Amino acid sequence: MDDNDTKKSDVDQTLVKKWNKLSENSRNLIVQMLEKEPFARPSIDEIFDHAWFSEDFTEETQCNLYNEMSYRKTFIADFLRKKPKAS
Repeated sequence: MDDNDTKKSDVDQTLVKKWNKLSENSRNLIVQMLEKEPFARPSIDEIFDHAWFSEDFTEETQCNLYNEMSYRKTFIADFLRKKPKAS
């Protein structure tokens, strides 16, 4: 085993430890969001309806996250509307 294999193994172990520290709700949502097929991924509204948001966060945090994500969604939509067409 060379140094690169050892480093990769150390990184893998660190990631596994961090993954295992996440709540079941957060792991479930992450797996859904990483779905290979884009249309199978949850929408922003489905994400906010997920148990991770409704059970693992205070109401204030939920509101802050929802407002931030709504702002970003609007920003991206505006950007895409203004984006010049490729010729």
